[in-house]
Amino acid sequence: MTEQGTIIGTFQYMSPEQIEAKELDGRSDIFSLGAVLYEMLTGQRAFQGNSQLSVASAILEKNRPRSASRNR
Repeated sequence: MTEQGTIIGTFQYMSPEQIEAKELDGRSDIFSLGAVLYEMLTGQRAFQGNSQLSVASAILEKNRPRSASRNR
């Protein structure tokens, strides 16, 4: 059992709503699946950082990467 307000999961695959502890629905799962598929196709994580905080910030603040621009 976890405490209220505790975040559990891998930050690189969390949706913005999950990071902000908002109510989740199926769209959160789709976001996470997209992050996994992006990594599978490009060999790089969609959101990168040197710490969990910087990864969370990248997910919340940055534009979503395009795979075509990463593969050039």
